[in-house]
Amino acid sequence: MRLVAKGAEPVLRCRDAGVAVQSLAALFGVAPDRFAHALPEAAAVVEADPEAELVRAIVPALTANLGRPPDTPGRIHFFHGTRAFEPHLFAQRGLLPLWAVLDDLWNRMHGLAPEIPAEAFIALREGLEGGRIEAPTYKHRFDTYDDGPNGVLVRDVLVNPNVYHSSEFIRIPEIVEDICVAARNELRVDLEPRFEHATTPCIVEFSTHPREVHQALTAACWYAEAALRGTTAAGGDAFWNFDGDGVAVPAEDIVFVDVAVPRLTATCVISP
Repeated sequence: MRLVAKGAEPVLRCRDAGVAVQSLAALFGVAPDRFAHALPEAAAVVEADPEAELVRAIVPALTANLGRPPDTPGRIHFFHGTRAFEPHLFAQRGLLPLWAVLDDLWNRMHGLAPEIPAEAFIALREGLEGGRIEAPTYKHRFDTYDDGPNGVLVRDVLVNPNVYHSSEFIRIPEIVEDICVAARNELRVDLEPRFEHATTPCIVEFSTHPREVHQALTAACWYAEAALRGTTAAGGDAFWNFDGDGVAVPAEDIVFVDVAVPRLTATCVISP
C-alpha cells in the first residue's frame, strides 16, 4: 500500500517501524523490501566512514545505494502525547498552543480540588508565573513563550519514553506536573491522582506541510534502521520534533487520536 497525502503525494509517517519503512520506500520510489535491504547496507557504509557525519549521512548513503534521491513528502506526520479531559475535542478544535488553553487548564485543575479556595489557586498561579514558586519547566515556558503545540516524528518516543530518555507526556504533561508539584508543596493537596482519574492518555497524530525535510528524513531512516535490527539503538538520532511556535494545528490536519487504555491499545477519534 502506498502512503499518500493530499494531492496523492507520498507522506513521511513513522507510526511504527513497518509504516516508516513503507513511507520511506515510497519517497525513494522503490518497493518496501528493496528499501529494507538497502537501509542496513547504507548504515554500514556510513558507520565505516570515519569522515561521515553519522547523524546526517544516512540519506546520501541511501541515495547512492538506491540510485536516486528521495522525493519531498507532500506532508509530514507528527505525534503529540498528552492526557486530555475530552480527547474528542482535538478533532473539532485542532491542537491548540499553550497560551490558548492555559486559563481553561487552570480552571479544570482547580475543579479537581473544590475544597481549595479560589483565591489560593489564583495565588498559586501567580507564584508560578512570577517565579516565587519554583517548578522545572513552568516559568521557563512562560517567559520564553514556549507555547507549542509540539510533536515528535517517531511515535515510539511517546510509547517508550524511557528508552529515548524523553518525558512521559502521556502519563502527565510537563506543565500539569509543574502545577501538581506546586499544589502539593503550597496547598498540601495531591492533584496528580485526581488528574489521572479525570483524564485520558492519548496520542494525537497530525500532518503538516514539509519543512526541514532532510532532518526529518534522517531521523526516520535511523529509526527504521534500528527497528529492522530489533533495537531502539537509534536513540537521539531518531528525534525530530515539531514546534508550532504558538500557532494551532487546525482541525483538518488532525489525522486521528489514539486513546491509551492503559498502553495505547485503542483507537478513538477518527479525523473529521
